Amino acid sequence: MVTERSSEQASSEIYSTLLMVIITVILAAMLMIWCLPLLSFWPPGSSEEVPTIFEITGIYHHENNKPTKINLDSRIILKNSGDEKYENDLLKAEIYCNKIKIPCSVDTFNGYEFIRSHHFGVQTLSGIGCEGKYWRPYEKLCLDLTDKTIRPGDLVRVDIIYKPTDKVISSDNYRA
Repeated sequence: MVTERSSEQASSEIYSTLLMVIITVILAAMLMIWCLPLLSFWPPGSSEEVPTIFEITGIYHHENNKPTKINLDSRIILKNSGDEKYENDLLKAEIYCNKIKIPCSVDTFNGYEFIRSHHFGVQTLSGIGCEGKYWRPYEKLCLDLTDKTIRPGDLVRVDIIYKPTDKVISSDNYRA
C-alpha cells in the first residue's frame, strides 16, 4: 500500500529530475552563446583576414605623355608596403573588377621572366619592383592591362598569391 508520504516523495523526485534537466539545458545554451565568438577562430586560420602587403597606390586611365587625355589605359601601380622582400618568381596575381575576375594572367612578377604572349590581358609589367629576383619593401611596379579593362569608378581588387602554397598572401581594393 502506497502512503501519501511516498507518493509525495515520488513526484518530488520527478520534479527535481525535470528541474535538473531544464537547468542543464539552459546552462548549455548560455555556454554555447558565450563560446560562439570563440568558435569563429576554429579551425585555426579559417577566418583570418588577408593583409595588404602589396598595396594598390593608383590606377591610371591616361596616356603616359598626355595626362589630360583619357584612353582607358588600365594601369595598376602596386607597392610592397610590407617589411619583407618577396621572390618575384614565387608570386602570381588575380585581378577582380567589380567583384568579377578579370581574364588576365600574371604568373610571375619577375620582369625578365614575364613573356607578354603568355600573360593574356596584360600588356606589360614594369617598375623597379619587378627588375630583379626580389620585390623589396617600398618598391613599386606597374601592371599595364589591356586597354579599357578598367574604367573610372570601377572597384578593383588585386590578390597576390604565393605559388608554393597557392595561398592569397595579400589583397587590396581600390576605386578607379
